[in-house]
Amino acid sequence: VSLSVPTTTVLVDQQVTISATLSDITAPYEISWSTTSGTLNTTNSVAAVFTAPRRAGTVTVNINVVKDDRVLTSEIVFTVSVPDTTPPATPTQVQALSGDNQGALSWSGNNESDMAGYKIFYGTTSGLYTQSVSGLTTTHYTLTGLTNDTTYYFVVVALDTHGNISAPSAEVSQAPTDGG
Repeated sequence: VSLSVPTTTVLVDQQVTISATLSDITAPYEISWSTTSGTLNTTNSVAAVFTAPRRAGTVTVNINVVKDDRVLTSEIVFTVSVPDTTPPATPTQVQALSGDNQGALSWSGNNESDMAGYKIFYGTTSGLYTQSVSGLTTTHYTLTGLTNDTTYYFVVVALDTHGNISAPSAEVSQAPTDGG
């Protein structure tokens, strides 16, 4: 008896379908499923849906197949982890410098081990950000195509690899100018 699953690393409350392959075993047979924690919903005799418990640790799921006087057993061990919901630190020391139809932003970088990058939000009204730039992996960026003599307001957020987003930085502003 072999068991197959798409993954053995699951988050709390995550559901995983477990399929059993019964090589060289013909009906009639009896199948029973068991688990050390979490829940099992057997959709049919050779499949079960495992729901991970609400705590981190390891969980073993077993299948027992009884055919005649033989008992065939197989098990799979899941590692259950709690998702990371801690946002990264808010970017600090944001500065904006103006240029001809552009604005250069810089900020202090975050040092969390799970940092993914930064995103800039900006607009022409304080507190209302209608545009953004994402996918930034450095602590500086120059926005081009801005309108000279128009004040722009900017905030920066940090993003981590778990999808968590920091609070926005302090707002900074600048108005591009042609310098003339």
